[in-house]
Amino acid sequence: MPHSQKKPTGGRAKSENVDFLVDRFGIASPKAAGLVADDESEADTLSSEKNAREHRVDDLADAPVPEEARSDHIADSDEDALKPVLHNRKG
Repeated sequence: MPHSQKKPTGGRAKSENVDFLVDRFGIASPKAAGLVADDESEADTLSSEKNAREHRVDDLADAPVPEEARSDHIADSDEDALKPVLHNRKG
């Protein structure tokens, strides 16, 4: 007797499938949702939910923030050795 597996069909399972396709295979969320959903409206909803979940997660929340540089100008130490331009050779 063959063993039949139940295929998840609920909204949560579809959402998990979209997450899987996006996270593991790098498929864009609208395309992944289109592969999983039954119609275009459901695909839009699944894609929007995936985007909302991604925007809630801040990957850099615990990362240290570098301090701002004290000065943007860095003095050139050999500016005095440069020769001034007296005239342009084009003219």
